[in-house]
Amino acid sequence: MNDNPLRITYVLDEGTTTVEVGERETILYAAEERGIDLPCGCHQGHCGACAVEILEGIENLREPGIGEEYTLSRIEAPENVRLSCQNTISGPVTVKPYDPFA
Repeated sequence: MNDNPLRITYVLDEGTTTVEVGERETILYAAEERGIDLPCGCHQGHCGACAVEILEGIENLREPGIGEEYTLSRIEAPENVRLSCQNTISGPVTVKPYDPFA
């Protein structure tokens, strides 16, 4: 077990929130359980609505699987964007909702 708490910092329009999470909580699940409003759709990695930009700590996410790679490619996401419903963390990360029009 990791002695260091796992933390996710969510950067949102209304402010920044940092939370400690369990090792099996996805970025999206952790947000939903704590009342943090992240965009989402299918919760299965198909729609891409839950895409987040990884501002810090991308090395603390596993490599994307085939399904996540397909969805990220379909939505033409840059390298630092991942699906929040598909990713747990192994160390601290900072995320914000991905805006493809920004």
